[in-house]
Amino acid sequence: MKKLCFLFFTAIFILFSYHKSYANSVKASSFGWNATDATTTFRSAIKSAYDTIIIDLQASDWVIKPVIFDSLSNKTIIFQSGVNLVAKPGSFSYYYAVLLSFNESDNINIIGYGAILKMQKNEYIAYNDGSEYRHCLSLNSCNNFNIYGLKLMDSGGDGIYIGAYTFPYKTFSENIFLKDIWCENNYRQGISVTSVQHLRVERCWFTNTIGTPPAYGVDLEPFRVSQRLVDVVFNKCRFKGNAGGGILVIPLDLDSASIPIDITFSNCYLDNNGLNRYEIKIGGSTANVAKSAPGIVKFENCMTDNNSGTAVGITKFANGYKAYFNNCVFNNSAQFPINFDDYSTAANGIRFGGVSFTNCLVAYNSNTRFLNAWSANPTSAGMGDVQLNNVTVMNPNLVTYFPGGNPASNCVFNFQKFTTAPATSVTFTAGSNLIECNKTNSKVQSVRDGSSNINYPIGISYTLKGTGTQGMDYSRVPLFEIIPKGEYSITDTILVLTDNIAEPLKYDSLVLNASTYFSTNYLPQKIAISDSVASCAATINPVAVNEFSIYPNPATTNITIKIIGLTGIQHIQIYNAVGQFLQEVEVAQMKNINIADWPNGLYMIRLKNNKRSLKFVKLN
Repeated sequence: MKKLCFLFFTAIFILFSYHKSYANSVKASSFGWNATDATTTFRSAIKSAYDTIIIDLQASDWVIKPVIFDSLSNKTIIFQSGVNLVAKPGSFSYYYAVLLSFNESDNINIIGYGAILKMQKNEYIAYNDGSEYRHCLSLNSCNNFNIYGLKLMDSGGDGIYIGAYTFPYKTFSENIFLKDIWCENNYRQGISVTSVQHLRVERCWFTNTIGTPPAYGVDLEPFRVSQRLVDVVFNKCRFKGNAGGGILVIPLDLDSASIPIDITFSNCYLDNNGLNRYEIKIGGSTANVAKSAPGIVKFENCMTDNNSGTAVGITKFANGYKAYFNNCVFNNSAQFPINFDDYSTAANGIRFGGVSFTNCLVAYNSNTRFLNAWSANPTSAGMGDVQLNNVTVMNPNLVTYFPGGNPASNCVFNFQKFTTAPATSVTFTAGSNLIECNKTNSKVQSVRDGSSNINYPIGISYTLKGTGTQGMDYSRVPLFEIIPKGEYSITDTILVLTDNIAEPLKYDSLVLNASTYFSTNYLPQKIAISDSVASCAATINPVAVNEFSIYPNPATTNITIKIIGLTGIQHIQIYNAVGQFLQEVEVAQMKNINIADWPNGLYMIRLKNNKRSLKFVKLN
């Protein structure tokens, strides 16, 4: 997997927990507040000379008409918790009206933990104009965009759209990072991506899309041969209840001359998507063999669950991109868990397929084939380049597979079958409470007993119940784990989120969902969430917040580190966003550091002999 070329992999909002004086900041309401139409106020604030704009909480929602930003640069937009940015009723009759559009905009941070972008979906349906473009948020030919924490819901199109503006402009967006986003009840897709380079989607939810087809959680679908899907990564994301399906990869209009696609889904969970269709669909052009996009799509440690249709549907020729499923679990499919549609003919001579499944588990109860070639006939060119490498099938019936009439010699069907699951017991535990003040996370661990058959992966799902809130008190989690083939245990992390707002002590319980594939005798796991500033006094003491500071923040060329209240020389350690140690400097009360040559991104400054640390952002 390629590394992204930007370092904003951690929520930038954390840096504001310690440093309350933003660099050149303003409250949006200071531009004039109008409870019935705040469009002018909102637009004026964002386009002002201030680099940090706070959309502050008012007595009512921020109601706006469509807002478009062209060539906006170097802005941090912070939605305070509780803010609702709402589409003004009657103001989105135009077919392409979008709540927030950013075109050719660069170096933008949008932070919205506890905030909502909400449209009027039922109003747009009533227009009956076939529109699928009234998105909540649209990024076109943008660069260096980082979005955190927002909930985007009730659109007449997508929750988020990422692509290109119009020719002759740049034909893709790049360096886009989304974290802790929740796209809920949108009309076309939770998120659509048509042209992007370096996209990372981390711990996001895409749920309950219903409306115009394809109605997926995510749709990766270029529509021009010049577009691209390069270094696209979805990690620890959840797809649930989407009417069309969970994940759709369908580069219909790319061809052999296009830039190879490079897409990875890792540690993702898909539950109850598709309504008799697919949880995951891997497609391509079925009418034109020449339009077979090159490249790879990988699914690693992903799990589908409770789908009324098919877990994985493949509708593409074998000569295009290759799809890999590694260490994946496909649970409870009502129809064929893996299904190929055969669009090949003897005339075109191109086989269907181009997929491998390695160290995967297929577990279901229906009396259907676990792998099937649909519409195969004697005139078909046949299946090609399909491998089952150590696939385990669990089904009480005597099921088998059907690859069509003429599979190629490069097809391999290596699998083992069980009519009952081998005896396996799982222990499920959570360690450590979540403590905001010192950034303490909770570890969730699943362990299968030592006598278990470990030649296949096990999928485990759980629920979180209590007074804590995902996306507010802790980062969004996909609520599942896979113990890999050959392993006895797996550990995941529930990441605490910080806001320095005093709240009562909260408790959440982790409850393991029942499964016919393993037994357990564990009890629900209880996690306390310390989110009160007062509760931190015993944890962090020696230096008060205002006695250890960094400014300006964000910074471009220089930062100043200031320490008051400690005598003598203090040693300061500097780390990058992924925790790598960079350097150590000595500070006697105050020190200036030149950062002009540092890469853009998030950094942590730690007081070596103390438990205090601060974060700052380096920008151009």
